[in-house]
Order: sequence, then structure tokens, then C-alpha cells
Amino acid sequence: MPGFNWWEGFQARFGVMHIQDFLSLEDFNQAANAMKNAHCNGVLNACVVNDFIPQDRLSESIRVFEKNGLKMVVMVVSFEGEKSVEKIGIPFPEYHVEENIEGGRSEWVNPLTGEVESVMWCPVRPERRGKLVEICRKLAELGVHGIMLDYIRYGGPGYCYCEYCRKEMLRDGISVEGLSLRDTVNPKNPVRQMITFWRAERITSIVREVRDEVKKINPGVPWRLHC
Repeated sequence: MPGFNWWEGFQARFGVMHIQDFLSLEDFNQAANAMKNAHCNGVLNACVVNDFIPQDRLSESIRVFEKNGLKMVVMVVSFEGEKSVEKIGIPFPEYHVEENIEGGRSEWVNPLTGEVESVMWCPVRPERRGKLVEICRKLAELGVHGIMLDYIRYGGPGYCYCEYCRKEMLRDGISVEGLSLRDTVNPKNPVRQMITFWRAERITSIVREVRDEVKKINPGVPWRLHC
């Protein structure tokens, strides 16, 4: 178990590594030396995208970075799905994409290519929530020094009103019957206000679940949120 509560009093000077950088590295010792020469004491490694965890490379890099006195914090993209990484061989899983009240999907289309580059998955449906917990458990087992949850949020105030979310809201006493697209982005709308608190609890509950599951494996792994 890496140093328990190592982050207390720790002043992070982290280098940042994106997934393309991490997968293309040929020498982890060389990367660690470059970090130390830049006066870094760790790395924020954004190497977990969609359902993909580069387990073997991550295990080896953690070992090498630890040997060089460096921490490895891994960023997990929670509810955003990246189609662009298919170009480097990372599959795009088909979780349910958020919908607005009119059925429009929460996706970003590249204006140059006309192709969908990324989407926001529904953060209420159990399929993606369960996978997110599984991913974080695996990272704790691999010995990462910390976990940062990125995109741990909805795609915007107008999302999500998919069939599953509507059923769950109705079960909790919130009916969206008659709600317009304008209503869903109006912070003064009383139904929208109830939905805002309801959504906040959905995000809080998945963060709580991730925290509890990670602590079962290694209580010394800190986690942070980046929306």
C-alpha cells in the first residue's frame, strides 16, 4: 500500500500526461527523469477513457515512478464518451446518451468533419455507473496513488430527460409532464429547481459509492473531482 495519507501537507507539482502520450511512451524511466528534471513530484495521468484501462502499462509505470519518488494520480473520464480515441484503437462503448426534453442527444459534432467526436452519457442509468465503480476499483488494485474523476456531471442544464430518468424522477415525486425545453434551462422554474436538487443527489451518490468501494481496497488512495 503506497504511503498512507501521503497527500497531507503535499504540495503537488504534477506534470500532465494525456492518453496518446502515455500509450506512446517507450521508456518510463526516461519519462520519470524528465519529470524530475522539470521539478515535478508526480504526474496526472489521463489514461482512462471510455472503458479502457491500460493495465499492464499502468502497473509498470507506477512501479518505475515510485522508484523515482514520483506519485501517479490517474484521471478517469466519468460520463463523457470519446469517439475520437477510436483512431488509436480504443473502443467506444454504447452507453445511453443523455437526452433533452425533446429527445435531442448530448453530443458534440466536429464542425469541420460533421462527425460526432464526444457524447455525454446518462449519469443515472446503472450500466455506466456500475462500470465507473468497477474502473475505480481496478485502479485501486493496480496501486495508483490517487484518482481524479473528470466529467463527473451532466452535460448541461437541459439534460437528462431520457425515459429512464423520467421514470426515476416520477418515482421520487417529480413529473416533467408539460415541461418545455425553455423550462428545463430556466433556473426559476419550480419543477426545474426540484430536478436540480434531484440531479445533485444522483451525482453525490455515485461519488460516494466510488469512494466507499475504493476505500475497501486501499483507504490510502485519495480521490478528487474535476467537473
